Amino acid sequence: MKLSTDILLRAGASLTLALAIHAQQIKITGIAAISASGEIPLESSVGTSQAKGSNPLKAGFGVASSTMLVEVPGDRSSVRLKQSDVQGFLVHSENSWSDGTLAGYAPSEELRLLVIKKGKARQYVTMDVKTTLVYSRTKDSSPKVLVDVKQYDDHTAKIVPKVMPLLPGEYAFMSILDEVHEDTNQRYESTKVNLKNLGRYRLYCFAIE
Repeated sequence: MKLSTDILLRAGASLTLALAIHAQQIKITGIAAISASGEIPLESSVGTSQAKGSNPLKAGFGVASSTMLVEVPGDRSSVRLKQSDVQGFLVHSENSWSDGTLAGYAPSEELRLLVIKKGKARQYVTMDVKTTLVYSRTKDSSPKVLVDVKQYDDHTAKIVPKVMPLLPGEYAFMSILDEVHEDTNQRYESTKVNLKNLGRYRLYCFAIE
């Protein structure tokens, strides 16, 4: 069971790294909420991608868990929106619909309800699985909000949740293609997988009250 958990986590890590290669082609300049009074820029934060797995010998015989998430510091967004004010969201980009890059990118901006670690952090959970000898169960701890995506102008995508209004809670937009690359003086590329830091990603956060 421990072996299968490790394989699952490493497979997820490899997928994350592979998809992030495309991030250099994307330049998002911001995401804003649409309200009756105009656009309200969302909080721009950088989170750390992590993979976690339990040891079945410690968690209970034959039981293991696997979680992939992006953690953002702080348990509250600085952007607080009234439930009735939000009409949708605008994704602004240096890419365009006319060259096809924004049309390909915009649907990858997933909106999720966040898991709150009180006093510590917000977690954007993309996978949460519990596995036993006889079954595997997925927990929807950070549910993805279903949305419609369409062109607003050549450099902007409009995203509207299929069911409005959004329920109260902490939310964030994130795309696996929006990796944050940091300057480094490291000479060679590391092939070692660090499950506590699989990369850093840009998130656009807000809260509905």
